[in-house]
Amino acid sequence: MINPRAQLLVVTAHGYGKRTDLKEYPSKGRGTGGVRTLTLTDKTGPVAAARGIDGSEELMVISSGGTILRTTIGSIRETGRAAQGVQIIGLRGNDRVACIAVISGAENTGT
Repeated sequence: MINPRAQLLVVTAHGYGKRTDLKEYPSKGRGTGGVRTLTLTDKTGPVAAARGIDGSEELMVISSGGTILRTTIGSIRETGRAAQGVQIIGLRGNDRVACIAVISGAENTGT
């Protein structure tokens, strides 16, 4: 079950990301066209990963070239569903986001 105060974290292949409250996503039935979650551009690239979060976690982003970034989820701006987000990690050349990991608060404290 998803926490009603949860958010959706979306990270794109070119290092952009955003947080959006799940309340902004309407329920849809089968056979619908879906719901827009991100404005895709050449600058942002396609969606690389999406995770449900509560906002207290940390985020680790790893690029295909080996760049690693660890930051708090709170440092990523909350935006509406159709926004393109903000740059989370600076990537050069053909480097792309390979994967992300959301690290919960309990893992941060060692408990």
